[in-house]
Amino acid sequence: MRLQEVNQIEPVVDAKNVFRIASPDCEIQFQAPSTVEMNEWLVQIQKQRKRQLMIALRTNESNDAFEIDTERELEAIHAILYENAETLKQWKNTLEGTEIPLKNSENPEQAKQLFYSTLQGILHSTLLIEKSHDEIVNRYIKQVILSI
Repeated sequence: MRLQEVNQIEPVVDAKNVFRIASPDCEIQFQAPSTVEMNEWLVQIQKQRKRQLMIALRTNESNDAFEIDTERELEAIHAILYENAETLKQWKNTLEGTEIPLKNSENPEQAKQLFYSTLQGILHSTLLIEKSHDEIVNRYIKQVILSI
């Protein structure tokens, strides 16, 4: 079964941690060790299916030199920022009380403030993205559990 041919991905009613993947030609059922793992499988399969459909629908324009998966790249950037949030916080805290030599800057205090507000903006945005991500995942898991 090819991912492009899949037309249904859903939990199986009356079966514990079982989900099915169906295409016009066949159907396959899988059982996961837990509901959480089943939900993770469902999310990942649907995500990959969506990516495959987007790639299949994309036209072959001559100006498309590279094929970029924006969703995956944004996810990677967010993961890096989130993993390094403590380092960014330390930098921000250091900037609050430390004299920083900025020899090449016309206005060192302004450069320090700009760097400080940039770090603060990155931290704030990273935490907002993480909060939204958690809310969406929890909402999706609740929907899947309610449909079982």
